[in-house]
Amino acid sequence: MPPDFFFGTMLNVREAWFVVNSAINLCCQPSVLSFSQRNVAERFAQGFGGFALDFVRARNKIGEMTTRLFLPLDTPTGSGTSLFAQ
Repeated sequence: MPPDFFFGTMLNVREAWFVVNSAINLCCQPSVLSFSQRNVAERFAQGFGGFALDFVRARNKIGEMTTRLFLPLDTPTGSGTSLFAQ
């Protein structure tokens, strides 16, 4: 159960709205902030960047963004070895 970014109240993950990859980074990349209302998440994203998404779309977006870290650099996103290759 994620907390609402502004109020700290616990939210049902399937009813929450998430702002992914905003300029506000509390700990990790991509940043993920949760909100109880869609319009609040959308306004936050307008002001601080990122994507205002429901749970399923946020999960997919995070997966898409983090998968790129492990792709070989010679794929369309790079040229050589993986960023995490030994």
